[in-house]
Amino acid sequence: MNNPTPLRVLVVDDINTVWDVIIGYFREAGEHLGVMAEVRGAPSVEELEALIDEGERFDVTLVDFGLGAGRPSGLSALEALNRDGAGGHVAIHADMENNDSRLLLAYAAFRWFPKTVALIPKTVSVEGATYEERAEKFVRSIIAIHEGHAPEPDRAASLRKPFHDFDDHFGKLFTKSEDFPNFKLMQRFNSFPEAAKAGNWSEGKLRNWGTEVLTRLDPFLRQASENSTATELPVKPIIVVEGSKTNRPAQVISRFARSQSLFFDDPAVERHFNA
Repeated sequence: MNNPTPLRVLVVDDINTVWDVIIGYFREAGEHLGVMAEVRGAPSVEELEALIDEGERFDVTLVDFGLGAGRPSGLSALEALNRDGAGGHVAIHADMENNDSRLLLAYAAFRWFPKTVALIPKTVSVEGATYEERAEKFVRSIIAIHEGHAPEPDRAASLRKPFHDFDDHFGKLFTKSEDFPNFKLMQRFNSFPEAAKAGNWSEGKLRNWGTEVLTRLDPFLRQASENSTATELPVKPIIVVEGSKTNRPAQVISRFARSQSLFFDDPAVERHFNA
């Protein structure tokens, strides 16, 4: 690739040193690979939206999931980039290893936002025998993303929607209108009677929903676990809760919903299900 006009690369990340590392990689390997880049940073969704409102446009955008405690996640950034088409091709560039709390966020990033083409765990950006090798590997990844495809290995292959709907276990988690609000409710309670009372729901209907949704949750977690080596998204097994068989579905669902609070509490997710 030889681009006399620099690629415009945007890094949506609240850690400024990440921007500096990427700028350094392009300084080290860009000329050698025939690609120069103008790298800018946006530490929050608000600053990203301000850039878009000012008419800024980018060829490649890298988005971190964690944009500060209590702030909208990278899904809100993806929402803005897909809405306005300002970010070119987009990649998730985030810490994944030992962070199973971002499991649903990762699936949503690739299922809901078609401009998301690649997953580059931040660990990949710092691995390599030498700084020169790390820089070249990273810049080659940016070139691939700019061309609209994931660099090898394609860590996001299992996160994209499968060809056959029966393999779409993420989508099946939310096929019913009550799925999302019930998961939200079960974040706060680990028993159906308590949850039903607080949510002014029928306990019987909530219990029936819980029993049925476990038949969808289990294959999703199994599939995610099988793919965890490639995605670097670990899936901790749901341990059988001691106690009565009647209470177990509520406790398992509550544990899962709490583990994925970054997803269930995200404003972009709320907007998706309320659209």
